[in-house]
Parts: sequence; structure tokens; C-alpha cells
Amino acid sequence: MFKYLLVLRTGRPHDPALFVTATPKWQVGDCVTVNTGEQFRIVGISHDLDELDELYKRGINGMWRVEPV
Repeated sequence: MFKYLLVLRTGRPHDPALFVTATPKWQVGDCVTVNTGEQFRIVGISHDLDELDELYKRGINGMWRVEPV
């Protein structure tokens, strides 16, 4: 399983903030449906290892900036 932190364009985490998926590869422009039924488009994917170091330690694979579809 892969876990991603969802952050809105405002910089605030979405509630729920974690998206869990069996799919390993995602890219900007992809749409996801979270467990509340809301749909989001990925508008940014963080690859900054320094920024994500603590997330990786907690088992989170990355951070996505998202906007509602």
C-alpha cells in the first residue's frame, strides 16, 4: 500500500489528510476519489526529500497538492 498526504492549494491539509492506494504511480493531472466520495485533481507532487524526510519516516510515500474536481 502507498500513502500520500493531501494538501489543498491553500496549504492546509485535507480532512482526511491521508490517501491510501495500491497504485504506485501517480502524476499531475490525475484525479482521485477519497473515502468521503470527494474527487480531487493532483496539481503538484512534492519530490523534495528534505521536506518529506519526516513523512517517509512515518510511512508516507509523498505529498500531493490537490484541488476539488
